[in-house]
Amino acid sequence: MTGRLLTATRLARLARLCAPLGTPLCVALLCCASAAVASAQPQEGDAESDEYPEEAFGATAEVERVLPSDNGLDPTAAGTRVDLRRRTAAGETIVDVLPELPGTQLQSLGGLGAFAGLGLRGGDATQTEVVLDDLPIHDVDDGAFDFSLLPLDAFQAIEVYRGGAPARLNVAPMGGVVRLIPASVAGTRLVLRSNAGSYTTGGGGLELGMQRGAVEVFGVVSARGSRSNYPYLDDGNTRFDITDDVRRRVHNAETVDTSSFVHVRAVQGDWTLRAVLLTITRDAGVPGPLSAPTLETHQLRSQVRGVLGLSRSFSGRAQPQLALQGMLSGRRNRFEDLLGEVGSGVRDTDDHARSWRARSTLSLTPTEHLESTLVLDAAGYRYAPDDAVSAIEEPTSRRETLAGTLELNVHGGQGGRLWSLRPSVRAQGSFGRTAELRLGRIQTHTARDVLPTFRLGAAFSPVQGVSITASAFRGARLPTQLELFGDRAMVHANPELRAETGLGGDLGVLVQASGELACLRVELRGHARRDEDLIRARRTSQSQTVFENIDAARVAGLESSAELQVGEYLRVSGMLSYLRSRDSLGNALPYRARTTGFLRVQVGTGRLPSGVLGTLYADVRQQGRLYADSANLIAIPARVWLGVGARLTYRGLELALSLRDLRNRAGSDVLGYALPGRRVAASAVYTKEWQ
Repeated sequence: MTGRLLTATRLARLARLCAPLGTPLCVALLCCASAAVASAQPQEGDAESDEYPEEAFGATAEVERVLPSDNGLDPTAAGTRVDLRRRTAAGETIVDVLPELPGTQLQSLGGLGAFAGLGLRGGDATQTEVVLDDLPIHDVDDGAFDFSLLPLDAFQAIEVYRGGAPARLNVAPMGGVVRLIPASVAGTRLVLRSNAGSYTTGGGGLELGMQRGAVEVFGVVSARGSRSNYPYLDDGNTRFDITDDVRRRVHNAETVDTSSFVHVRAVQGDWTLRAVLLTITRDAGVPGPLSAPTLETHQLRSQVRGVLGLSRSFSGRAQPQLALQGMLSGRRNRFEDLLGEVGSGVRDTDDHARSWRARSTLSLTPTEHLESTLVLDAAGYRYAPDDAVSAIEEPTSRRETLAGTLELNVHGGQGGRLWSLRPSVRAQGSFGRTAELRLGRIQTHTARDVLPTFRLGAAFSPVQGVSITASAFRGARLPTQLELFGDRAMVHANPELRAETGLGGDLGVLVQASGELACLRVELRGHARRDEDLIRARRTSQSQTVFENIDAARVAGLESSAELQVGEYLRVSGMLSYLRSRDSLGNALPYRARTTGFLRVQVGTGRLPSGVLGTLYADVRQQGRLYADSANLIAIPARVWLGVGARLTYRGLELALSLRDLRNRAGSDVLGYALPGRRVAASAVYTKEWQ
């Protein structure tokens, strides 16, 4: 739909007219007036179509009027995109990036190498789905996804969808979805990376990208490690008695991570072939919480995931587009606790899991104002536990699921006003057979579940660069194997758990404007959700965890984010979220901070005559008070973390330095594990490109 058009020539004329008003007001006027060359993204498309065409900023270029959006899939969804290829901080990981997004809360088990889950809009980390491009890469039986395992260099961008998810992803999350967009070829080049930091932290990587005709190959191998022996305050489990407080260092927290990533894309006529292979290995100690540190407990985790996709666009009246995808994955978790330091009793387990997934997606455009998408998905999961200490061989468990999503996208516009309405329905069927060893006997449990869900999204753009969105959705999540039957160590079994469901909605406004001098984006959203049969973790007196259903919970809040960029000289970005959660007894849900915030100010020198490009930044991250128990008796106070950093670029060489937690707040995270305090990181990157 073509609306009003604005050329760069007119922008230049406006700049001359407003120049006497002063630079700040001139920039503001240009941001508003340049809405026709806005940073709005297309309504549909993959990661490559998210970029803005260079012709839009030419002297006579014209841009088609589209619905403003901050993600690459659905302008009616509450999605935010972060480009991972333009980061400034040294030694950064994906775990460092996620808190910058509105509505996010990390749920971790310590510092580098420790588990790090992500809760969205007051949801638990298990309520967050994770997809690679548009294919889920973890199963419900894997529990909460560990983002600390992911290598940042393997991905081009992250998109986080809070609340209901775009139909193309074929998931029905309670909290939201994290979409990982694989890195792709940006010309033929070689990149060498190295980094080092506090507490004997270091690593490096090699990146290679090649393009030959219609074939593109991108690959990354990397490794990192840390002793993570940072200091912490041991209060001797006497919170109100300071006479026995002692400063100690974390023990048994050493970790070594290795990963590899390959992305191949080939085009032959109307067909496009894509293949992705991701391997991850972590060899680490398990330090335990502050109240029960360990000495010898050890864990080895490894994962391999392979994805193969084939897609084609056909000519014809309905312009059909067909995509076929398949995924195979394998996981291994070796847990060694020969001293019985964690949970109850000695453990020496070597558990294996295998899964497969097949998906087909068909899109039709029968008319100019109507599109339809059908996604069918089948998946299987097999879990084989093994405990060397047990005298009886433990049985295997499995689960199969079928799911399908149908969406209609009705859109149009008149007089410069655009709108889109996206209703979708989804149904998931699951059949599981789980066997466990309990009290010397093998007990078998069978579960059959059918979970219908839906989403209705709407967007309206009254003027260029402004979009008002609303959505309502129903999400659902099956209990995982871990929640149902424990892990024979830190988690107790509860086979009576029921699937949890949630009904929610949101309303928001997005403003985007972009010109030759500056770009501006502002987002404000309100959301509410009611959860039924919510699954909650409760700590036992033996420092273990048991999962249980609560009757209901309500979550509501506000999310805001903004970003301003003025050429290469100034970039200001930040977010502020407010959350109110209550269970059926009126208590706040544990581990949900009422407020979270982030602000970063980045100043650049621009390219100097010598060819050097410099960048300085400072950021602040805030987490409000939260509770560590369902009765709200144990409160974790609010905390603020400060950081600064710098980066220098000269030709193909980049040097960066960063300091985190300048105030040395350290302390412990929301699950009682020690966090590192003030620390420094340095990195060096060398890039060689060929024509």
